[in-house]
Amino acid sequence: YSLLSRRGVLGSLGWLYTQKAMVVGQIILITPIVIAFTIAAVGRIDDRYRRTAMTLGASSWQVAMVILREAHFSIMAAVVAAFGRVISEIGISMMLGGNARGFTRTMTTAMALEYDKGEFVLALGLGIVLLAISLGVNVLLGYAQGRTQR
Repeated sequence: YSLLSRRGVLGSLGWLYTQKAMVVGQIILITPIVIAFTIAAVGRIDDRYRRTAMTLGASSWQVAMVILREAHFSIMAAVVAAFGRVISEIGISMMLGGNARGFTRTMTTAMALEYDKGEFVLALGLGIVLLAISLGVNVLLGYAQGRTQR
């Protein structure tokens, strides 16, 4: 919030309470998750892949591609974890987006609003829809991983 507020570093952009601010906030939120999981995934790759690629005359770029190719399932898991974190986020959306109807209202902020208004059934329904979307994306990514394994 302080980064995008009027006195913040990016305050001159006027992005506070816009969709752009929400995107920036979500990216800042998931970047450490993706980086940590990716570093852990690459660290688990057997060093023989690197040594073999170097022995065969691969450049450092090609060696990095070999290692990333071997770690791609774990990197996909990092992306899924980041997606799960972003799809369930409410705080950043509320603070940076402002929950403006038709402009910056997300499903999670709509759920919170409906709950506060006492519309528990609607809030629960939105939660079920959000859960179904999340489950669908995870199933599709699992299916894609299975197809690339063969």
